[in-house]
Amino acid sequence: MSRGPLILILALALTSGYLAVRLHTEHRRRSLPSPPSHPLVELVGMTPEQTQQLAALEKQFVARRDPLREKVLTRRAHIYELLQKDHPNQKQIEADIQAISALQRQIQEEVVAHLLRVKSSLNEAQQQQFFAALAVTMCPPAIGSGTGPCPNQPAHGKPEAGTTGH
Repeated sequence: MSRGPLILILALALTSGYLAVRLHTEHRRRSLPSPPSHPLVELVGMTPEQTQQLAALEKQFVARRDPLREKVLTRRAHIYELLQKDHPNQKQIEADIQAISALQRQIQEEVVAHLLRVKSSLNEAQQQQFFAALAVTMCPPAIGSGTGPCPNQPAHGKPEAGTTGH
C-alpha cells in the first residue's frame, strides 16, 4: 500500500474523531441547564418567572434598539468618508451629525422605556437593588467630588452623610 491512501485514511479518521468530539461537546452543552444570561437575574435574585419575562423584554428591546444603532453606525461611516475628501461637504457632515443626534435620542428613549418595563417586573426590594446598581452607571461621581449627581444616592463606595457606615 502506498503512502497516499494511508495518509488519506489517517486524515479521515482524525477528522471524524474531531467532529465526533465537537458534536458530543455541543450536545452536552445544550443539555446542561444554562446559567442566567443577564446580570440582573443574579443581582436582584429574580424568580424563574421574572427571568422569563426579562428575556422577553430584552428580546423586544434589542429588536427596537439594534436598527437604530445600525443607522448611527451608517451615518458615522458616511461622516468618516466625507472627512477624508479634499474638500469635505460641511453641510452634509452637519446633516449627518443632526441625524445621529436624533437617532441617539431615540435610543435613549428606548433604554428608558426598557428600564421602566424591567422595573415593573420587580418587587420593591429588587427595585432598590436595581436602582442602586443603575446609579453606578447613570450617576457616576463627578471628578474629585466622590458623589454622583443622582438625588438620594450615597457616594459610590462611601456611607451616606449622617450614617456611620455600619
